[in-house]
Amino acid sequence: YCLMNSRIAGRHTAVVSVGLIALLFVLCAAPVANAVDTSAWTHKMPITFSGYTQSGTLTNFPAMVKLNTGISGFLYSQFQSANGWDLRFTDSGANNWLNYDIDTWSQSGSSYVWVSVPNLTSGTTIWAYWGNSGVAGSPAAHATNGAIWQTANYTAVWHLGENMTNRAVVKDSCSTNNGIMKFEPGASLAVSTNAIIGDGVKFVIGGNYMQNRPCDIQVDSEGNFRFPSAVEVTAWMKDWDPSDWGCNYV
Repeated sequence: YCLMNSRIAGRHTAVVSVGLIALLFVLCAAPVANAVDTSAWTHKMPITFSGYTQSGTLTNFPAMVKLNTGISGFLYSQFQSANGWDLRFTDSGANNWLNYDIDTWSQSGSSYVWVSVPNLTSGTTIWAYWGNSGVAGSPAAHATNGAIWQTANYTAVWHLGENMTNRAVVKDSCSTNNGIMKFEPGASLAVSTNAIIGDGVKFVIGGNYMQNRPCDIQVDSEGNFRFPSAVEVTAWMKDWDPSDWGCNYV
């Protein structure tokens, strides 16, 4: 299943639980402001990371936060934007807005948001804020400019949440848009599917169809992926039936 990331090697990977909670990935982005004024937000909630048990501190770590109405005091009706655009996060002292990236927003289920945690240790707390009509008209710049990924030396991040009808172009969530992903003609059987986080992509090649040609993925800006040293590529995948010519989830 699910999320595909590409990043420079030498980072940490961990799984933690948040106060609402979720799965983590790798170090990332920096706070974007100082001494923030949160008085216009009508709702807030602490998010505490208790599942990280290592001794080291992870700096600017992008944590996956899972939101749904199973959390006490959290309702989608409290938001002023149907897209979650009035959502914000701060550090524990509300001194800095934190970079974030909404992976999936679903008012009828669970929403998944990557949040940059400045210093992650066991028991670290950040705050989520929502319910501000003054910022509900458009998403925050630091939630859409890829800062959470780009400042951590990610080359490309693909959430794979696009609708795969007509062989979709998959957006790169890094600010540089280095890696716009397209599917080769042989990938006409790439379809959207449920994944661990939001949506993913199911690649189907079976029978005599394209037996000698795999389901390829093209990435634009090829030159940006010619690294002078080792790199790490992370993907969550499931091989559904390896005995067949392939039916795979990403």
